[in-house]
Amino acid sequence: MAKFPKVDDFILLLIIAGVLMAVFYFMTPLSSMGTPTGVKSIKEFTLGSVGYVEAIPAKTLSLGSFKVGQTQTNTLRSLPRLTLSSSLFSTDSQEYVIDVPSWYHDSMEKLAITFDVAESNMYGNLAVRWNGRDVFYEAANPRGYLIEVTPDYVEERNTLTVTAEGPGMRFWANTIYDLRDLEVTLEYGPVKLYPFELYQNELQSFRSGQVDFYGSGPGRLLVKVNGKQIYYKSPVGQESAEFTFTEVPLSVGENILSFETRDGTVDLFNTELKVFLLTNQITRSRTFNLTSQDILAMSQQRFKGRVTYTIGSIEREGSLSVKLNGNSLSVPQPRAGENTVYFTAEDSNEGRNTIEFSGTGSFDIPEVVVDLAAA
Repeated sequence: MAKFPKVDDFILLLIIAGVLMAVFYFMTPLSSMGTPTGVKSIKEFTLGSVGYVEAIPAKTLSLGSFKVGQTQTNTLRSLPRLTLSSSLFSTDSQEYVIDVPSWYHDSMEKLAITFDVAESNMYGNLAVRWNGRDVFYEAANPRGYLIEVTPDYVEERNTLTVTAEGPGMRFWANTIYDLRDLEVTLEYGPVKLYPFELYQNELQSFRSGQVDFYGSGPGRLLVKVNGKQIYYKSPVGQESAEFTFTEVPLSVGENILSFETRDGTVDLFNTELKVFLLTNQITRSRTFNLTSQDILAMSQQRFKGRVTYTIGSIEREGSLSVKLNGNSLSVPQPRAGENTVYFTAEDSNEGRNTIEFSGTGSFDIPEVVVDLAAA
């Protein structure tokens, strides 16, 4: 005949079963989570500024003083002294390449070649050729000379040749010319143009440009960068015009700063162009701990690691990088507000973990939350 457990024994069994269930419960990963949303909080912290955060003037270009609203002059080549000596059997000739960038061509008025003949025996002609065409050919007396070349004969790349012709019948002597202060200048206008160059690394970290000048005059001054207006008014005293990467289409290589006027002329003094770069890249790191149960829960894909960070402001567009223990996490395009990245057991360590934020943009991140969320 079967025996039934006594009531006291049955109560004892229930107590033992309850204790075993409690033990198994507390030995189960994330048993302490206890939140209805299936999330275990790991750590919360503030971060601050991340990425390129400080601007310094990387270069300052002195543009000098000039009057806007009239014909402008740009020196393309300058030779303090040029001495030529040709015999009956050999000709002394010097050749120079003169570049005239394309942005000058629309407003070009003429090109001028000037020089002084300091000394000459005039035994032969002095020949000046522009792109193979004689623009001066005569026995040159000691004095100053001006040669003008019309825009029709000016290309982006030009050749200037200066030659002393042979002595002819005076075969026993040399033709000698001693030239001083030879200059090739371009006259254009009335817009004043200044090219400035940006390298690849400068463009990537460009924050802003600033044009500083002291201005006076009756006209209204219009300042442009690559055709985009950055300033338009009548200057009175010290003025500044600023531009950013988002306002002006900048490019690697040559960029054009232009000054023009409306209703009169404007005098500018001590004009400077400053280029500011974001050069200090700030990387922020924080640590948090994970238990063996946390790692097991992620390995079993019952939970996944999650990092939720709030971007308070974006000072400069760019990428944001988040690494966990040196492992790059998949980061979405940064946007103001909440952003989320996930990590796995393979990215993590039992115990101490280090999370690192960096970027090519500039971000303010006031809040970061690390937790484990139900998969």
